Amino acid sequence: MTLTSILSGFKSKHASVRSAPFVSNLVIDAHLSEAKRLFQSADYQQALWHCEEALSQGSTNPRAYQLRGVIRHELQDPLGATEDLHRSLDLQQAGGMVF
Repeated sequence: MTLTSILSGFKSKHASVRSAPFVSNLVIDAHLSEAKRLFQSADYQQALWHCEEALSQGSTNPRAYQLRGVIRHELQDPLGATEDLHRSLDLQQAGGMVF
């Protein structure tokens, strides 16, 4: 079962849910969950892709930046990791989601 089929199934079962931010949050959460799973399996490239997909849906999610920072660290990208982790902290301080 793919991420797309899961989300399609959810939308068809919940046809009354048409709010774009709600659906966007579902997409972000699904991508972050998959990124975490792949990270735990040491599939860092695919985990990175899912983080980037989550960020393309909403660039103010501190969890996405935090996870991408950790993944970038594992991929030997210290500058990218540092930037993402700082961005995550900035968003948390600005009132973003709390972990």
